[in-house]
Amino acid sequence: MKIQKDIFINRRQILSRKIKDNSCVIIGTNPLQARSKDTNYSYRPDSDFYYLTGFSEPHALLVMIKSSGVLTSILFCEERDSFKEMWEGEIIGTKRAKSLYGLCDAVAIDIVDTQMPKILAGLDRVYFSMSSLSKLLPKINHWNEGVSKTRYQSSAPREFIDIDFLIHEMRIIKDKYEIDLMQKSADIAATAHIIAMKKCKPGM
Repeated sequence: MKIQKDIFINRRQILSRKIKDNSCVIIGTNPLQARSKDTNYSYRPDSDFYYLTGFSEPHALLVMIKSSGVLTSILFCEERDSFKEMWEGEIIGTKRAKSLYGLCDAVAIDIVDTQMPKILAGLDRVYFSMSSLSKLLPKINHWNEGVSKTRYQSSAPREFIDIDFLIHEMRIIKDKYEIDLMQKSADIAATAHIIAMKKCKPGM
C-alpha cells in the first residue's frame, strides 16, 4: 500500500499549532510482546504514534520540536540490518523513513540517548503521554539530566505537559483518509455478512 505521507505531515502540523513555542513533543511506540521464547505476537504500533507518523515498526520514537514557530520532526528508528531482516523481515531504515513519512530527519534509535540531551537543551517544556508515564518518564528524566553534560550551555526543560488530550481531541474528528478506511472496512464486513446469509438455510 502506498504511504500517503501528506496526511501524517498535516497531522503533525495541526498538533504543532496546539502546543506552545520552544517546546518538544516526545511520543514512543509499543514494544514487541513475546508469545513464547523467541516468538513474538504480531506487532501493533501505539495508536497515537501511528496517527502522527504512519510508521509501523517497533523500537521507534517520534520527536517534534517547535522553535520560533517552526516545526522540526525527527523519527528515531532501527537501521537496516541484512542479517536481522533475513529472520524478521524487511526494516525500513532511517534513509527511507525520512522520505516515505515526510520527516525532517530520521536517526538511528541506537544513539537516542546521546542525541536527546542536545535536542532538549534550551527548551522550556516537554509534551508526552502521561498514560505511558512508567516507561517514558524515566527516559525523559535521564535525557534532562544529560543536558548539563552537553556542550550547549543551556538549561533543561522544567515543564512537563500531558499530550494525550490534544491528540485525542484531534482523533475524534476523522479526516477523509480515515473515513475512507472505515468505509472500506464496513463494505468488507457487509459483503461477508451478505455472503453468509445467502449460504444459510434451515437446519444449519
